[in-house]
Amino acid sequence: MRKEVLVAIILGSLLGLAIAFGAWRANDLLTSKKLAAITTSNSITPAPTASATNDLVVTQPEDESLTQTDTISVEGKTTPGATVIITTPVYETITLADAGGKFSMSVKLESGANTILVTSIDDNNNSLEKEITVTYSSEFKTQ
Repeated sequence: MRKEVLVAIILGSLLGLAIAFGAWRANDLLTSKKLAAITTSNSITPAPTASATNDLVVTQPEDESLTQTDTISVEGKTTPGATVIITTPVYETITLADAGGKFSMSVKLESGANTILVTSIDDNNNSLEKEITVTYSSEFKTQ
């Protein structure tokens, strides 16, 4: 009888922790989406310029590239002042493009192939996406 009660207590505790962790993660994701919405709605709309681009170009890293480091810099150019969201399998970050449309952010990679999704959202809520793949392994030999 004591074993059954102990097993029930342990299983109940584990289930409770799993539910609490799920609620915490859901709250964390919703909070970061609200922050992105607040940042976008409160940003100052820059005056259109002749150099403004309505394209998204990822200059670093190259698609299908290989790396020995678990952190890389994602760089590119998009609409000036646009919100840029960079998502990897283990990391998500939000940054703003500067007045020239340039952006740069370091992100972490997991071992193996990593699909990196770069999303640019301008002040008119126009969205552009680029997807690149970077493979990380500490086993690669430098040449």
